[in-house]
Amino acid sequence: MKRRILVVFVICVLAILSAQAKKKGGQGKIVAHPNDIEYGELDFTVPDGNKYRHTLSNGIVVYVAEDHGLPLVDVTIRVRAGEFLDPEDKPGLASLTGLMLRRGGAGSMSAEEFDEKADFLAANIGSFSSGTSAGASLDCISPVLDQSLELLFQMLKSPGFQEDRLQVEKDNRLERMKQRNDRPQSISPGSGTG
Repeated sequence: MKRRILVVFVICVLAILSAQAKKKGGQGKIVAHPNDIEYGELDFTVPDGNKYRHTLSNGIVVYVAEDHGLPLVDVTIRVRAGEFLDPEDKPGLASLTGLMLRRGGAGSMSAEEFDEKADFLAANIGSFSSGTSAGASLDCISPVLDQSLELLFQMLKSPGFQEDRLQVEKDNRLERMKQRNDRPQSISPGSGTG
């Protein structure tokens, strides 16, 4: 089934590319090998970051790049944090915190209530933590930006870390650790996938 979908997808992409080539005055010819594809000259200048940089009254630096093509807003908050700050006796703390920040509710809202409000607004709110950074993100349509930002900031200021969801994630991680020897190639030295 997956192969059929992939074949149909590839055929559709080739048909679209062929139609676009014909529109642009090309022959619409599909080349025999990717090395035979001819590209126009790339004219790209890196935009000046200072044009988008703003410093808020509290000293926080933000970058705002406006594009009014669609009524969408994409907000990403990133801080210097992450696994490098994990205490030696608590490995995985930053990773678990980054995950549960979003999944554990916020303020007086349970995790389920928070999920319901975000779903009602069609707002994609997330949180993350990696080796050297952590943060949160929001994707929403502009008419609900104020309500969505309110949810995002409530999540950041008063995370809930709802106990039942936290326990589920701890159990999942323990189970993954128990099962990791089922695929020794993923943890063997020199495998490149560990």
